[in-house]
Amino acid sequence: HNRLFENIGKGEFSVPKGDVDPVLESLIVGMLETDFNDRFTILQIKDHDWLKKKHPRISLQLQLLYEIL
Repeated sequence: HNRLFENIGKGEFSVPKGDVDPVLESLIVGMLETDFNDRFTILQIKDHDWLKKKHPRISLQLQLLYEIL
């Protein structure tokens, strides 16, 4: 896990293609941008299309499984 955090800190990461909704990928990349001037602000995050989207509810058991992973 340490290497992952180091890579994110350096901007050396990729979002798995096909596994992540492109709109979510845009949010993740914007939030993890290493250049402060290009990184999403809180207002940009709150106004992002992915956060405005209605997402299906998942069961508590599935949510707990995601948290463990």
